[in-house]
Amino acid sequence: MRELVFGLLGLLACVAVDARAQEARGPVPREIETWAMKIQEDYPVSALTNSEEGTVAMELEIDEAGSVRNCEVTESSRSFALDEAACRGMMQYAQYEPAVDSEGNPQAATTVQAIRYVLPDLAMRHRHPVPIDEAIWRPTAFDASFDRALRRSGADFASFQLVIDEDGKPVGCGINHSTGNAALDRRGCEDLLRLAKFEPAALLDGTPIPGSYWVSHAAQEAP
Repeated sequence: MRELVFGLLGLLACVAVDARAQEARGPVPREIETWAMKIQEDYPVSALTNSEEGTVAMELEIDEAGSVRNCEVTESSRSFALDEAACRGMMQYAQYEPAVDSEGNPQAATTVQAIRYVLPDLAMRHRHPVPIDEAIWRPTAFDASFDRALRRSGADFASFQLVIDEDGKPVGCGINHSTGNAALDRRGCEDLLRLAKFEPAALLDGTPIPGSYWVSHAAQEAP
């Protein structure tokens, strides 16, 4: 059974008021067991097939009705699929008692939430995608001009996550660690999607399945 553990990293601090007024408070999760189960059931397939687990920390904007209106990952699980699923699940399912001011009036506020994804045993029973001729396509994707642009952006390295289909073809690309330059991020993804080759992920019986593969690159020292 999949396990997904929620931990409140913190709520807005309560504001002390006089004895005649109601205490202000931040958002409070409502019926968390119900929506936690829904998010649990949406554990990403690519994360399962690639044995990805981890904790996603998020900052949430909660409106006056208690709905999540915006979600930003503040600490990555180091899995693009899990980070994306965590925010998507919070936006779709989570409900809160809204924050209130000292008069008891609902108000918009921010809070933080963490989701820990833990793999079921079955997720370990497969083979990951295996790169083919990586020594050829990697230097082509991350050539000298890429390194120059990476150094100019002030980033030490970049990390991409490729989604690999059942035929071993890269069909999607996410940014795990940005170069700091949107155009360079886009170039990195486009070149990897065009050049990279893989043997697909597979179950132990050899059945091909979708998977994902991390590609990280550190800028080389200038000559």
